Amino acid sequence: MNYLIKNISKSNYKGYIWYVLRLYGKNIKINPENTFDLLFISFFDEKSFNLLKSKIKTINDIAYLENENNGNYFISHIELNAWLLKLLSEKREKDLSLKVLKYLLLNKWYSTKDKARAIIALLNFSDLKLKNLKTIEKIIINKENVNNGISIEKTLYKNYP
Repeated sequence: MNYLIKNISKSNYKGYIWYVLRLYGKNIKINPENTFDLLFISFFDEKSFNLLKSKIKTINDIAYLENENNGNYFISHIELNAWLLKLLSEKREKDLSLKVLKYLLLNKWYSTKDKARAIIALLNFSDLKLKNLKTIEKIIINKENVNNGISIEKTLYKNYP
């Protein structure tokens, strides 16, 4: 922890480091340098969350944050918007979450890191209860090579506005 606190200013992931430290009860002051930093501060600060929401671009039924990486290629637009989906799911922003979800699903996930972040965000999104979502088909696959308590389940949903 002390290493993170000492070296936070040198990192490309200042917001993420702040987020992790905050999860462990360490509250240090940082000023967001970019949208990525602001996103992580928004998990704990409502004022930052409202500022972040004003930066979200919405086109029809798609919403996303632009990646203003300023030469920092460690953070992709997929990673940024996967974290946004996680944040919106935790804040119970259902309409905006669906739009960001659509953005993530329409874009290609190039790296393993992008895929991991997107899948984690999808799992967080799946915890969000949507009132108009109805199950239209559910299939449980129990093949003999899928055993030891593991089963594969495929569920199809449809959103009825």
